[in-house]
Amino acid sequence: MLTREALVARLHVRDEAEARAALEPFDLTRVMQKVRCPLLVIMGRQDRIVPPEEAERMASLAGGETDLWMFEDGNHVCNNIPYQYRPQQADWMQRHLQALV
Repeated sequence: MLTREALVARLHVRDEAEARAALEPFDLTRVMQKVRCPLLVIMGRQDRIVPPEEAERMASLAGGETDLWMFEDGNHVCNNIPYQYRPQQADWMQRHLQALV
């Protein structure tokens, strides 16, 4: 609830419906196909801000190698379970950065 209220306040709108409308222009659909570098999308299925389907859609639209990690018990940005994904995320980054050397 606090995150939603913060979003409304930071966007300088009256309510959640106006906040969602204000965010409509921020659509990555047209640019995702241009992403050619390895992409890791980490999403929590309990996110009350961004629907999990949006992460699935973004991953499917990416133009390069994409990994989607969906955590069933994760909330927005998986802030409630960093211990579950951060070590794996570091390993993923190490693998992909080593490939560049």
